[in-house]
Amino acid sequence: MAGFGRLAMAGRLAATARASAAAAGLEVSIHSHPLGLHGHGAGSAIGSRDNPQDNQRGDERGAFPIRAKTTWSIELTSYSAVPEWSRQRVGFRAGADACFDRDAVRFPYGRRTELFLIPVRP
Repeated sequence: MAGFGRLAMAGRLAATARASAAAAGLEVSIHSHPLGLHGHGAGSAIGSRDNPQDNQRGDERGAFPIRAKTTWSIELTSYSAVPEWSRQRVGFRAGADACFDRDAVRFPYGRRTELFLIPVRP
C-alpha cells in the first residue's frame, strides 16, 4: 500500500489513495478509523463519512501520524453510473481491516478481491 510507512500522515495517505483511484478512472470516497477494544479506537482518522467534502479534500483529523502496531478499518465507496438503473449514480461500499506493524500493512482477514452478489428472489 503506497504511502503507508513509519509516521506517515493520515491525511497524506488518504490523498495518495484518492489520487491513485482517480488516475485509474475511479470516483471514490475513502475513509478510515483506528480499531480498538470498543470499535472505533483512539488515533488519527483518515477522511470523514460525516462530511464528504472533508473526506475528499482532507480534514484536520488526518494531520496526525499513523503509528506502528495499530489496526484500522479501511472503508471505500466507489461510485458508478448503473446502466440498468437509468445510469443512476450508485455507491458501492467495501471495507477491510488492516494492521500496520511498522514494516508492512497486513490484512488479518484477507484482502477483498471480489464482489459478493446477493441474488434477487422472485
